[in-house]
Amino acid sequence: MKLEFFQRKFWTASRQCTSLDGRCSISCDDENINCYLIDNNGFILVSEDYTQTGNFFGEIEGAVMNKLLIMDSFKR
Repeated sequence: MKLEFFQRKFWTASRQCTSLDGRCSISCDDENINCYLIDNNGFILVSEDYTQTGNFFGEIEGAVMNKLLIMDSFKR
């Protein structure tokens, strides 16, 4: 499958909400929020900034990656 397929699926899924009124309380469309799809090794598959694709998430969002490590979402 092509990367564009995953990108489209991710952005479509990020706009779907389960709230009763159908509005998302938090959205990837918000310019103050950065949304990423990362793989199990911590590499970025989808980002709003296409130049970040393929980079290690910790290089882009180091503080967030450290928190994910503390939460045992990832291992060193």
